[in-house]
Amino acid sequence: MSIVTIKEIGGDNIHLEQITVTGSVVQERIIEHVSTLALMHFPGHADYAPATINNTLIEIIDRKANISDALPIGGTSSDFLSGDRTWKPITKNTVGLNNVDDTSDLNKPISNATQIALNNKEDTILTANSNYFFAGDKTWKPITKNTVGLSNVDDTSDLNKPISNATQIALNSKEDTILTANPNYFFAGDKTWKPITKNTVGLDQLTNDTQLKLADLDIDATLSANSDTKIPSQRAVKTFVDTHHWDAGTF
Repeated sequence: MSIVTIKEIGGDNIHLEQITVTGSVVQERIIEHVSTLALMHFPGHADYAPATINNTLIEIIDRKANISDALPIGGTSSDFLSGDRTWKPITKNTVGLNNVDDTSDLNKPISNATQIALNNKEDTILTANSNYFFAGDKTWKPITKNTVGLSNVDDTSDLNKPISNATQIALNSKEDTILTANPNYFFAGDKTWKPITKNTVGLDQLTNDTQLKLADLDIDATLSANSDTKIPSQRAVKTFVDTHHWDAGTF
């Protein structure tokens, strides 16, 4: 004969989880105990008066008894009841995580994929002088004029640059500045200023006398112009004398 035990409680109410069932349930014993209670409580359900839930209570206790009869002995709080109705320990394999290692995030090793990615990265480049550059051989080198291909360049400002060889050659074919001189002088072939004279222009035999212009000569043998500015030519004078006779002081 099966036994139905109701745990000792205080008051007139009882909870389902306080009922321990062993073996088959005897309905009379359940009803006998339930009928003395004012209220039955089902976990996860509302509270009901015993008079209206006798049959339900019997069905639930029957199920609890049947399960209790079928449970194997020997399981622990860390075991689970598997489909073959045996107790098995809960492990990472149980939940399909057999490749997972029990390490915290901070203590996880570098994965293979991460290491491959790291292999394609440079180590941290150490700080160097701000005037240095990181060269192709992965070393710090100073930046100089040789670095930028200007080994022959001198560090002089434009105003202080010397005369270059090419400039000097060009200057050698130029004259020095010619100093100002008398406006009546000329710059001679010997690169000196000289005065302009009749000798300079090849007139060394020329005197500085007033010269008779051709327009001032009169060839009229009659001297009819009777001019104070005209000068008769020798021929005109001779002809004039030859053709006139002196008579009492007049011609």
